[in-house]
Amino acid sequence: MDFILDKIKGTIYGQAIGDALGLGTEGMTDEDMAWKYPNGITYYSDIFQDRHRKRWKKGDWTDDTDMMLCIANAVIKDQGVNLTSIAKNFKDWADGDPMGIGNTTYKVLGVGDYIEKPFEASKKIWEMSHCNLAANGGLMRTSIVGIFPKAVETCAANICRLTHYDPRCVGSCVIVSELIHCLVYNNAGLSYHQMVDIALKYDRRIIEFIDLSLANDIRALELQDSDSDGYTLRCLAAALWSYWHAKSFQDGLLAVVRAGGDSDTNAAVACAILGAKFGFKSIPAHYIEGLIYKEQLDSVIEGMKTLILKTI
Repeated sequence: MDFILDKIKGTIYGQAIGDALGLGTEGMTDEDMAWKYPNGITYYSDIFQDRHRKRWKKGDWTDDTDMMLCIANAVIKDQGVNLTSIAKNFKDWADGDPMGIGNTTYKVLGVGDYIEKPFEASKKIWEMSHCNLAANGGLMRTSIVGIFPKAVETCAANICRLTHYDPRCVGSCVIVSELIHCLVYNNAGLSYHQMVDIALKYDRRIIEFIDLSLANDIRALELQDSDSDGYTLRCLAAALWSYWHAKSFQDGLLAVVRAGGDSDTNAAVACAILGAKFGFKSIPAHYIEGLIYKEQLDSVIEGMKTLILKTI
C-alpha cells in the first residue's frame, strides 16, 4: 500500500503544483514569456504579478484544483461516488468566489435546476453551442477519478458530463483517468493502442491529438494557438506529451509551463499524470512546501486512503 500511496500523493500534489506554477504563464505567448521571464520560470516566486495573476497568492492553485477537490471531498464524505453530491459541491463552489471559472462551467452551473438535473443542464448548454463546445474544464479536474479503485471509466465519463457533455471531453477524461489508474495501481501506463481504443468509443477526433502528442518537440502541439488553447484535445495532447517524453516530474512540469497557452490546465493534467508515474518522492520539495494550502491536499489524501483501504 505504501507504493500505491506514494503514487496517489504524487497524483494529487502533481495536479496542484502544475496548476500553481502553470498560472505563471497562462495565456502567454513566447514573446510575453521572453519579456516577463527572461531567465525562464522555475519557482512560484518567479511568477509575474500582472493584473491577472495578482488575484492569486504565489503558491495558490486555480479553479482546476478547486474543482478536483469538489469531487474528492464529495466522494470522501459519501464514502463513494454520488453524482448529486458532486454536482452540489460544484454549485456551492461556483456560488462563492470561483476565481478563474471556465465559461462552459459557469453557464452550466448557472442553470436554475442544475443540482436536480445536471446532465440535462450540461447537454442543453452543449446543444446551444451547436454541439461544438469542447472545453477542457472536465479534463482539468479528472485526476482524482484515476485514483478510484474501481469503475474508473464510468465515473470519469459521468463526472465529466456533469458540466461538459461533448464526447471529446468525455473521451479525454476517460483516457487520462484510466492512465492515472494504471500508473497508480499497476505501475504501468496505457499504450498508444489502448488510448486509441478508448478514443474510438467516444470520438474519432481524439486520435489526431493522441498522434500529435507523440511529436518530439512540444512546440508541434501549438499550445499557444489562441483559437484552441482551451480545447480539451489540445490539453490532452499536452498531458500525453509529458507522459511519453518527460524524463522526470520537474522536466515535464517546466516543459509544459514554459510552453504557454492554457498552461495552468495543461500542467495540472500533465503533472497529475507525472505524479502518478514517478511518485510523490520524485517531486522536488520546494514545489510541495511552496503550496500555501497543501493541508487541503493532505486531508484529501488521508480521506482517499481510508476509502481505498476498504475496497482493495
